[in-house]
Amino acid sequence: QLSLIDLPGVTHNASQMTNIHEVTTSLVEEYIKQEEVVILCVIPAASDFGNAEVIKMAHKYDPEGKRTLGVVTKCDDASRAEVCDVV
Repeated sequence: QLSLIDLPGVTHNASQMTNIHEVTTSLVEEYIKQEEVVILCVIPAASDFGNAEVIKMAHKYDPEGKRTLGVVTKCDDASRAEVCDVV
């Protein structure tokens, strides 16, 4: 059996929840720490991949990258981004 679970992105700012970062990271970690789970890291192309929190979390629970896949989205937006935003 294959189950797909769409988890929320790691959030830092929310007007109604002061602890939104802790809540979202705890939820994500609850799932990705399970060894039978495939981790799908979805990151916009204009993001700083080196500082992407989701990649750091995936590396924490899958240091060899055997069950982690990266997906780059919004590639059309990256062409409009400033070079300093991407690098």
